[in-house]
This record gives sequence, C-alpha cells and structure tokens, in this order.
Amino acid sequence: MPSSISTLHPALTHVGQVGSLDDVQLVSVPKEDWSNIGDDILASLKNSQGVHSVSVQEPKQRTKRTGDEL
Repeated sequence: MPSSISTLHPALTHVGQVGSLDDVQLVSVPKEDWSNIGDDILASLKNSQGVHSVSVQEPKQRTKRTGDEL
C-alpha cells in the first residue's frame, strides 16, 4: 500500500507503519487540503480495496513536565 498511496488521492503522503503492526499504516494530509477536501479524502480511503477502517488522528502538542511534577 505505501507505494500506491498517492494513487488513492494526490494529497496523501505515507508516513509509515504503526509500531510493529504491519497491516496498520499512517498517512498524512496537509491542513489546507484537509480543511477543503477532507471528506473526499476519507471517502477515497474507505472505498479502497484492502482498507478495513480509517481513523482520523489530530496532532496534539505535548506538554512539558517540570521537575516538581516528578
């Protein structure tokens, strides 16, 4: 799937495998594209052969711990 990911939708970029799960892949979409055509991208993924499910992950900023919290 990684080599053919851009054929599903030109905005998709393959990021990599998720941990040791060889059947779970992570892809990314630029924010501008996601805002404008996110529904089309999801439909393309969900209707692709071999794709069993699609989960949308939102990037989150990690908070730093201070020395007092440890």
